[in-house]
Amino acid sequence: MHRLKFYSLIDMSIRHNLIKLLEIVKNFDDTKQDYTINEIIEFYNVTIFINNNLFLTKWSEDEVKLIKDSNKQFKILINKLFSSISGINLGQLYDTIDWNYKDNFWEIIEKFNTFNVFTENEFIKFINQNSPDLRNILRNKKTVSHFDTAVKGYIMSNPINTEVLIDNFEVHDNQFALHLPKSLSIKDKELLIVSYINSSNPNLNYLRLLAIIQNNKDKIVISDKVRLTAIKKTQEIENRMFANRSGFNVNLAVKFREQEEKVLVKSDKHSFEYSYSTKWIKENNDYSTLLINFIHLFKYVDQQMRISLTKNISEMGTIERIVILRSQNSYSPGMGFINKNNMANLQMIGYYNQLEQMDIFLEDIIEWFFQEYLLTEFKAQDYRIKIPSKEAKYFEKCRSILPEMESILKQFNLYVDDGKIDHELLQISSEHLLLRNCKSLIEKKYIYADNNDFQRITHYFFSDQCMLAYIERISKRYNNFYELIRKESINMDDFADYQIPDLNWLLENNFIEIKDNKIGFSNLIQILILKDLYFNDVINYLRYPPEIRTEIDKFIDKGLLKSESSLFSKPEQDYLNYHLNKSTFNDSLDLRNKYSHGTQPNDKNDEDIHKVNYMIILKLLILIIFKINDEFCLADE
Repeated sequence: MHRLKFYSLIDMSIRHNLIKLLEIVKNFDDTKQDYTINEIIEFYNVTIFINNNLFLTKWSEDEVKLIKDSNKQFKILINKLFSSISGINLGQLYDTIDWNYKDNFWEIIEKFNTFNVFTENEFIKFINQNSPDLRNILRNKKTVSHFDTAVKGYIMSNPINTEVLIDNFEVHDNQFALHLPKSLSIKDKELLIVSYINSSNPNLNYLRLLAIIQNNKDKIVISDKVRLTAIKKTQEIENRMFANRSGFNVNLAVKFREQEEKVLVKSDKHSFEYSYSTKWIKENNDYSTLLINFIHLFKYVDQQMRISLTKNISEMGTIERIVILRSQNSYSPGMGFINKNNMANLQMIGYYNQLEQMDIFLEDIIEWFFQEYLLTEFKAQDYRIKIPSKEAKYFEKCRSILPEMESILKQFNLYVDDGKIDHELLQISSEHLLLRNCKSLIEKKYIYADNNDFQRITHYFFSDQCMLAYIERISKRYNNFYELIRKESINMDDFADYQIPDLNWLLENNFIEIKDNKIGFSNLIQILILKDLYFNDVINYLRYPPEIRTEIDKFIDKGLLKSESSLFSKPEQDYLNYHLNKSTFNDSLDLRNKYSHGTQPNDKNDEDIHKVNYMIILKLLILIIFKINDEFCLADE
């Protein structure tokens, strides 16, 4: 029998369970003396719904009163049964509990302090014989504290419990806080981790997390040796898994050749080829056009001058978003991000080589932008950059160009503050510049979501997980509710009962309307603004025309959106941090720190690696150029 269960206040099963709840209350027999443990735990779940004032609007006042009055009776029965539990019958009773009620069992043990009736030996015997889910126990602070030594022994007895530790410290969406025994030391945790790495079948996802997990002296510390062991074990398992070439290849190709079209694109399911006209590049070889090619040919930024290479949740598949294990401290690039950035890197390498064949060096174009273009176009005087020599090895170029990148940003901050660049002041400053502290010339630069209503609205309209996109009479399946409204004629009668409350919320808040019995948008411009934000995370305010900015301002006045001012938007800050340092993400490429601290590859055969890294750094420099240019253009306008 599928029993009633409370999961959370935002769980989609609430309505379905409330229907069951009324049946349970109506069928309740207060004279019955032999309720089973599962029936009692079901009553406990009923009390949680009641205590949270969760009732169906269609219920009558008498039905709601009946439910509320039953609350006291249920609590008496729960107390009666759990007061009778002892260390002797604990294991036998536990075995009869439905699997989805095991967590509730420990909750009630905690709530009624039932753990006090078990001796340490009885509890140890129970966990050895019944092997309860460790997570269910660790969610209860008092129980863990009472049996501190026993729980520690249970954790250390099985290397698989390393996964519980990692879930608690590192993984996203840990719904319940876990309470570890105080006697479990940092050293104990590392010993458990080592035994897990050396076990016969460690989970590859957890090994990958162990390789990047950030140390915290109060929670978990992994030595470099242990981390390296995890990395080698990961490689060993990956090599074994893919020895037979399981999976599929994604083929990316960038070509520069004689052709009339500026760009030709060939693609199928797993293959993408971009070819660019060397003829056009040679005929339009002024520095300005050669730089703008990164916009019009390579699409490094979009029409709003947002970096188009950033991670976007909408580009990730359902499995990537929901199933794959991720660290809460990682950037976690999905396949969409990896593919488009690999393509951008190939474009940079190919274009760099093509320009070199024309005796044009990209570094010279970068130097021209700062020292000539900004001066000529915007009277920004004395912007300086020192580019690497053409003859330098790529290792040397990487080391010399990264400090220049930071200097560029510090000079821009000085210009924002004072309208000029004071190089004496620049030389005094030795602090590392955080990307979030890069300033803007624009007071109202970026627009972001500002409250939970935004999440709710955009989930309804644009999420592929929202059930509003599904109508039984329409055989065609749409990605989201927005597409359904745009492409079909629908009305309220098309929707099932469980969908109506969500539609009513959208109606009450004036996001949809009903005309001639058909559902439509109340204000299409507002919906398009929300769509842009949902799929891109940020809007460049002044890149929208005035009539759309007016609608954005209305959202800001309502508290749905907010504006902030900085050189880089938050997704762009994350993107650059992912490439340059580990200040934000533990899976960062960490290019800046590697070359600054001497931890980069330094084998004599690693020049190819340094070349690829240098091309990535040049890619970031080009993106910074476009962001700075956008600032000057908007301020000038």
